[in-house]
Amino acid sequence: MITGILVAVLVIGVLIAVHEFGHFVFAKLFGVGVERFSIGFGPALFSKKMGETEYVLSLVPLGGYVKMAGEGDNDEKPVNSGKSFDKKPVWKRIVICLAGPVFNILFALVLIVFANLIYGIPTLTTKIGGVVAGSPAEKSGLVKGDIVIGVEIVTPVSGNGFTSVWKWEELTDFIKNNEKKELIFFVLPKGMPPAVEIHVVPELKDTKNLFGESEKRYVIGIQPADPVFIKDPVSAVPLGVNITSNMLKIVGLGFWKLMTGQLAVKDSLGGPILIGQAGSNAYSTAGFIGIMFFTAIFSINLGILNLLPIPMLDGGYIPFLLIEAVRGKPVSIKTREKFFRIGLAILLLIMAFAVFNDISRIFSK
Repeated sequence: MITGILVAVLVIGVLIAVHEFGHFVFAKLFGVGVERFSIGFGPALFSKKMGETEYVLSLVPLGGYVKMAGEGDNDEKPVNSGKSFDKKPVWKRIVICLAGPVFNILFALVLIVFANLIYGIPTLTTKIGGVVAGSPAEKSGLVKGDIVIGVEIVTPVSGNGFTSVWKWEELTDFIKNNEKKELIFFVLPKGMPPAVEIHVVPELKDTKNLFGESEKRYVIGIQPADPVFIKDPVSAVPLGVNITSNMLKIVGLGFWKLMTGQLAVKDSLGGPILIGQAGSNAYSTAGFIGIMFFTAIFSINLGILNLLPIPMLDGGYIPFLLIEAVRGKPVSIKTREKFFRIGLAILLLIMAFAVFNDISRIFSK
């Protein structure tokens, strides 16, 4: 558990640095003066001034910020209007706000592509890694270690023809598309020839989806074996884009379900303890590649979280900029500060509830 917490702290620190670096890059690109680039909060452990910017590493790594010249326009020292954040066109300020979350998502893509290049592309074959007790698969004679090499449909008139399968998704898609039909599995018992025919009829069962929601679907009760890693440099980038896109959709949908009440907050929201446990599990089950994928998923979560319309987050600042674009003048500093205080209170409540959830899970075991 200690290892998991240390991993989680390191991952959070890296992801915050990536996030703030996104703001930093586009602030510099658009000619905004950056006074401070800080990773962490609290007392400074390291500080160095280079040009106009002070680079700081602080004691508490669970945060960070980029302090831009003229941000909020309440600095006591005079600011060069040409380098002031608040004096830049609205669209440039919106891009600067979005750059942090976008860098988190791009960082996830880079991690996944590098994982594909270094370790190979993780692929679930049709090797059976587990059979659910009492399931159609067990009743039909399928056992752990069997390899499915083909499938076919049995009909009262004739079969629909042999279909070769070697990826788990091909097998599950076939079952889903023929859920009420009797199926023939062509199986290598324990992976050894000759192949045998096994008849299986999927059953309608109550299952859980990725978000823990109950749903009914036809299953036969088999689980995949551990993935194999296939070296394919040509496919590393496009597959990385596809994996990142799917992660983005799943995480985004999860946030939407959480915000609209479709998911229970007490079951879905986690804090540092849950993050530490996830990091520990990722490392213990898959080693460094597990940490890479854990970091990628966490980075996407951080990116989408910062796009939420909560004051104090990047997404909560954009509405003020849009209002300014419509009315031709900025929202007053006093009004913004009121909303930022509300946003801070919301974030603190969320963090407190997340920690409470973590502790509750420990004592409920």
